[in-house]
Amino acid sequence: MALFNALLKRPFRAWQLALFALLFICVAVAIGYMAEQQAREMRPSLYPNLTEIDVQLVSHEGKAMTLADISDKPSLVYFGFTYCPDICPTTLAMMAGQLAASDLSDDIQLILITVDPDRDTPEQLNDYLSLFDVPMLALTGPPDQIDKLLADMGVFRAEIIDEDGDISYDHTSSVFMFKKGGAFKGTISPVEPADFIADKLNRLVKS
Repeated sequence: MALFNALLKRPFRAWQLALFALLFICVAVAIGYMAEQQAREMRPSLYPNLTEIDVQLVSHEGKAMTLADISDKPSLVYFGFTYCPDICPTTLAMMAGQLAASDLSDDIQLILITVDPDRDTPEQLNDYLSLFDVPMLALTGPPDQIDKLLADMGVFRAEIIDEDGDISYDHTSSVFMFKKGGAFKGTISPVEPADFIADKLNRLVKS
């Protein structure tokens, strides 16, 4: 203990601090790599193929659709709602910007599936999508169909009613990636570095 206290009181030299920083980075990278490897092993069993989820949905254009209809190309699926004041528009704008910057807007479809079907009608969704520069698809549906989809996908949703009676939702904020054909590829967190996201998008197109 005396030796430990003595080391704490001893000033560190620049090379020692640099060595500690390098060791910290190496450990963080190793932990991240192991987590990614474990996630890859678990992915096939985490989520069903989109074509296996039997729900009846409606697009922002009023067209009846199933999830099989969106499996003809790679997809980025985000569960949110149009009345969300912050995380939903921020995440969608970020993903739209990433697709545009990577020149992948034609190769990957960006899809919003509402967690608030009572308010997010096709008309409401259509108006909402006009806020974004990249082509997007938005889906709603009967509440029981949305409930089933969220349950099958393991998406968290909790209704929040404030003191003024206004309704909001706490919900899963990750973006789900699906390969062409509907197989689950992984997720994107809104707080990931832009170069990490760009790499994931390029791998999604090639998968």
